[in-house]
Amino acid sequence: MQYSNSSDNPSTSARTVSYTVNDGAANSNTVTSTVNVAAVNDAPVLATGSTLNYTENGAATAINAALTVADLDNATLTSGSVAITGGFASGEDALSFTNVPATMGNIAGAYNAATGVMTLTSAGGTATLAQWQAAFRAVQYTNSSDNPSTSARTVSFTVNDGAANSNTVASTVNLTAVNDASTLATGSTLNYTENGAAAAINVALTVADLDNATLPSATVSITGNFASGQDVLSFTNVPATMGNIAGAYNAATG
Repeated sequence: MQYSNSSDNPSTSARTVSYTVNDGAANSNTVTSTVNVAAVNDAPVLATGSTLNYTENGAATAINAALTVADLDNATLTSGSVAITGGFASGEDALSFTNVPATMGNIAGAYNAATGVMTLTSAGGTATLAQWQAAFRAVQYTNSSDNPSTSARTVSFTVNDGAANSNTVASTVNLTAVNDASTLATGSTLNYTENGAAAAINVALTVADLDNATLPSATVSITGNFASGQDVLSFTNVPATMGNIAGAYNAATG
């Protein structure tokens, strides 16, 4: 005679098993055996990956709104993590978490910007499976760069029941860069006297571009009070400081 138990969260109360036999007229005495049941911790289980398509300068966005949390023998869990485990760009990538007590209990989050890891904890391990699920779904991704790496990020979710880690569920963040226009700064005033030599118009102007190291073209135009047949703009390239930039002036349009 064998005993087995099919539960993943069995009662650990000792079982008493009683044996009797009958000869056709009378029962024998009773012999008892004891079955002690030892429970084994079952690790939590996470399911359902996701893909987030994020565009440069976008608002913080939830990474995985479909993730599920289960545990066969624990109604509450103690800690978890959401980590950028692939393609992490330090100084650009950020994970954020805002607790909503009504749905997330006492789960708190702390992000390490140097490692790309968001650590989530429940003081006293009181947060329920549903609260952990809500918390994971609320973790958001954002990127602060105006010239971000467009490598796909892998974001990995795990949770711990106090004794064992769950499996890992991975989500993908695809990042699309957006061109940022070049920026010029610092106007100027040139006081020019009739018959004077050609003079530089602006020696203070600066050029910047957040996501382009080189530029293909530019214009300098007389856009106010242009006097055709009088006004002239000229340019002489100095290769040592100006590379291969060439200039062409249209005397009819300024």
